[in-house]
Amino acid sequence: MTSGGRSARALSGTIGVLLALFVLRTYWRSPITTTADSLWSLHLVTSLLNHGDLNLDEYRRLIGSDDYRVEERQGHLYSTFPSGTTFVAAPILAILDTFPTLTGRRELTETTLQRYLATHEPDAVIFQVEQRAASLIVALNVLAVFALARRYLPVAQSIALSAIFAFATPAWSVASRALWQHGPSMLCLTVTLLLLIAASEHPALSAAAAVPLAFSYVVRPTNAISIVVLTAYVLAAYRQYVGYFTLGLLAVLCPFAIHNYSTYQSLLPPYYAAQRLTGLSFGALAGNLVSPSRGLLIFSPIFVFSAYGVYPGIGGSETRIWSRLELYIGLCVVLHWIAISAFPHWYGGWTIGPRFFTDMVPYLCFLIVPVVRDVAQWRPSSRPVQTALAMTFTAALAFSVFVHYRGANVRGPFSWNGVPIDVDKRPQRLWDWTDMQGLRGLCGDDVAVPRCWLARKP
Repeated sequence: MTSGGRSARALSGTIGVLLALFVLRTYWRSPITTTADSLWSLHLVTSLLNHGDLNLDEYRRLIGSDDYRVEERQGHLYSTFPSGTTFVAAPILAILDTFPTLTGRRELTETTLQRYLATHEPDAVIFQVEQRAASLIVALNVLAVFALARRYLPVAQSIALSAIFAFATPAWSVASRALWQHGPSMLCLTVTLLLLIAASEHPALSAAAAVPLAFSYVVRPTNAISIVVLTAYVLAAYRQYVGYFTLGLLAVLCPFAIHNYSTYQSLLPPYYAAQRLTGLSFGALAGNLVSPSRGLLIFSPIFVFSAYGVYPGIGGSETRIWSRLELYIGLCVVLHWIAISAFPHWYGGWTIGPRFFTDMVPYLCFLIVPVVRDVAQWRPSSRPVQTALAMTFTAALAFSVFVHYRGANVRGPFSWNGVPIDVDKRPQRLWDWTDMQGLRGLCGDDVAVPRCWLARKP
């Protein structure tokens, strides 16, 4: 590589890091936290760092006997949820514990996080640390998306795509708000996608992609879909590396299975049971796309344009159709949509917007690469079709950012889950177009929109 090429790469890398730091700062300034399923996530990470195990025994006195997030096996307390997030968050939490000023909490400059967790019920301090750790994971993902975008786009357009990922999707309103599984899941899938894209120049990287891909399943069971579909892609496009790819999968999944068997006497934990997906219905399929309070295309209408990326395709018309990565990525998204719609609790409980679709955000952003490229080429003299595309895309992007900004910064959207009644008790509220979650709070935290506007007197 020439010195000019190295300088260009260094400059591009610097821009990516600065962008990730800007996103991180923005996330840290966004006050909403949505700790629920993740309530004991920091405790679990601290247990791993300080005791080398994945149980919560040392916090037994803090945990209620009926806490759905914890289960007892062979005399030990374990999280009900997958352990993958714990491993991803561990180095990040170690950094926050070493530099407590990064947590933004004065309380932690006077003690260690380990001691604080052991002596305090979950409180605002713990929630903020959790949110900062989650934000760091998503900021790293922004850097990975920027690297991915640079494979196809110039710097300015790559920044635009990365900003779309960071601010126009559930990456902001869901993944960065708490240590859900979704942040680490997105990071694993983005790194997998980046390696598969780079494999077009260095085919051996297709085998390396197996490691983050397999670990994505340790983080979240629905990523089994990506494992199956992308293994088929490697078989079609890089057949000579399938053996190494398989070894990469086994290197991650075998220890996972061994741990599960020693803990649950089963190769998979209960959370991974296929029997949990029993409720596929048209209502769930439609709801995950267009419910006014959970629909992907309502909260991020920018993803309407992802269909454009499947065909004619990023790979170009000269590429053999069964070797086009974008087709396999599109298939992953469709199958994921069907899987989450088969879950009886398809709307994700107390959350903001389409939480279960969060894992697919890297794929959906990848598929809008050609749209970003076409919109960037718009000029006042452009054809009416291109002008319409640019205007529609810009409007969808603006609304997407607006909605996810509100989810991360305004109390109203999250309080929608419980006011006027718990959404779990009345899921019919998910289809109330007069009380859209993303708009709650425009007239006051607990007031529905547009009801307040209609009630105003001239």
